[in-house]
Amino acid sequence: MRSAESSRADLLFLNFNQEASCISVGTRQGFAIYNCEPFGKCFQEDIGGIGIAEMLYCTSLVALVGAGDQPAFSPRRLRVWNTKTGAAICDLNFVTAVLAVRMNRQR
Repeated sequence: MRSAESSRADLLFLNFNQEASCISVGTRQGFAIYNCEPFGKCFQEDIGGIGIAEMLYCTSLVALVGAGDQPAFSPRRLRVWNTKTGAAICDLNFVTAVLAVRMNRQR
């Protein structure tokens, strides 16, 4: 059984979506999506360390940035993930680390 202190150490990112109806969580194991009302986990994917997980409103699209624990999840790579299919839609690689991601319906 894991202690509360070690569980907190696994948390890398936490953010509300644009409507404040869901919470996206990035951990050393992957990412998860929680509904706020009623509160409950609606999606989880264990794909490796995720440092940023930004939702597009309440859609199935999530922008992911790796925590750098694995080469496939570099902090310099932005990956758009479809939670319905469980697959990446596209990858964008940058010269420096991605520090933040903001999404809207226009771009």
